[in-house]
Amino acid sequence: MPTSSTHLPAPTAFGGIAARVSSALQPKSRSGSPNPTGQPVRRNSKEAGTFEDQFWIAPDKGDTDRQIAALRNSVAEAKKLKRRERAGESLTRSERRLARVTPAVVAVFEEIADLSRINAGRVFCGYAHLAKITQLVDSTIAKALTVLEDLGMINRQRRFTKVARGGPKGQYRQTSNAYRTFLPKVIASFLPRWMKQKPISSDLAHHHAEQAAETERMLKSATCVEQMTYRAPESSDLRGELMRLAATVDRCDFENT
Repeated sequence: MPTSSTHLPAPTAFGGIAARVSSALQPKSRSGSPNPTGQPVRRNSKEAGTFEDQFWIAPDKGDTDRQIAALRNSVAEAKKLKRRERAGESLTRSERRLARVTPAVVAVFEEIADLSRINAGRVFCGYAHLAKITQLVDSTIAKALTVLEDLGMINRQRRFTKVARGGPKGQYRQTSNAYRTFLPKVIASFLPRWMKQKPISSDLAHHHAEQAAETERMLKSATCVEQMTYRAPESSDLRGELMRLAATVDRCDFENT
């Protein structure tokens, strides 16, 4: 008696299906070709080592202390805003952003600001370091960084780096972000009174304006060398070259008179 049989695809068919599935699951680069590392570089990332000198700026003395103090003081206001929101009151856009400030947000910012102070503004810590210092999980750290970025407390730049074993076109992987700290107006309003910068008196402002005007008058009649002596920073790598160019201009002007 004939028995019914189920027709199974040939082994080669399975191989073809597997290949198509594998290809579909393979991460794609922005050009559409598979990413060779299997770990795509995130959008808006910049290559590490190509932009940091222009991105990082060393904070002035006391800057990070003011930033931390103001953010700490804003936590109490954030709690008040949350209570108002729960009571049904509508908050403005800036109030909604401020209401998201929590002790976890402060803890993450404190570590970034401390690193900025210690390392002259060069901050590129990863999630693992922030988790170790703050004792927070990665998801909480990610939310805190988003809140800080929305408030304008930090500028965060994603970075990628080349993998040493790359092929002819090179292989890449995501690396730690670069950070820079700020003190936006919405947070600066919570600075302790003793930390707020006192406005200068009108007499002192007038004195500064007179000095600036006198300096400009002197520079107009100065030689190029004299101007470079005054304007070019002594620590600048270009100071020597600028002085040589200024001397050449002065010599040409003297010969043409």
